[in-house]
This record gives sequence, structure tokens and C-alpha cells, in this order.
Amino acid sequence: MVDLHLNEFQFSILTGTAFTLTNAVCGIFAGQLADVYNRKYLLIAGAFLWTVSTALSVICVDFWSLLATRISFAVFMSIDIPASVSLITDLYDHDMLGRANSVFCFGVYLGVGLSSLSIIFDDEVGWKNAMLIVSAICLMLAFTLFLLKEPRK
Repeated sequence: MVDLHLNEFQFSILTGTAFTLTNAVCGIFAGQLADVYNRKYLLIAGAFLWTVSTALSVICVDFWSLLATRISFAVFMSIDIPASVSLITDLYDHDMLGRANSVFCFGVYLGVGLSSLSIIFDDEVGWKNAMLIVSAICLMLAFTLFLLKEPRK
């Protein structure tokens, strides 16, 4: 991101505050959506749109355009936890919920942990190519959500 000439403050906003605050606030509304609408399709839409937001970051030319993609990424990613937890609750029997939620949480933390490897990826292919490669992989994975069955609530 050196090519965007970001200072340390701008970088910290992009990598922390912009995502965290947006995701936290939108997560409340996403929970309401998960209570009313088809969670499978919410997850598919969210995954597709956050992947597009990630891919769009490569055309950013300054802090403000990158901030817009980070905020949109956070908005669409906020759908993930409420819809996923709601689905897990309906897909698994009460005596399996702890284990099912543990596996889900493991995936969340594994993803965060693996994201720390992004610096190596960045060094090898550059941040824009890394974003495009990750977006392509995520887009393919998003299509697997069509295999998910939406249980009755």
C-alpha cells in the first residue's frame, strides 16, 4: 500500500477502526435480517459482496477510496456471524450445539490467524495481486454456500 502514500494514522484507521466499528454496528442490523430472511441467501449475498469489496480495493487511488471499500467490506461481512450462528442453531441438535459452534469459532480464528501470513503474500506478489487472488478464491468458496440447506426456523 506504499503506492497510496498512506500515513500511519490512515493505515491504522483502514486496518482497525473502520472495519471494527462498521462491522459491530451493522452486525446488530444483520442479526435482525437473519431473523427474518433466508439465512442461506444472506450468507451467499454477503460473501459475494464482501469479496467484490475486497477486489475493488485494487482500483483505489487514495485513502478515501480505500476507506470506502473497507467500510463496504465490513458492512457485508457483518452478515456472516448472525446468519451462521442462527443456521447452526437450527441445523444441529441441542446436544451438538457446543461442538458445532466450537468448529465455527475455530474457523473464524483460523482465518484471522492465517491473515497474518498476508505480509508474506504481499511480499511475493504485491498487495493488489494478493487481494485479487484472495478474492478469486473466496468467490469460488462462496458458491459452495449454495449446497447449504436452509432449515425451518
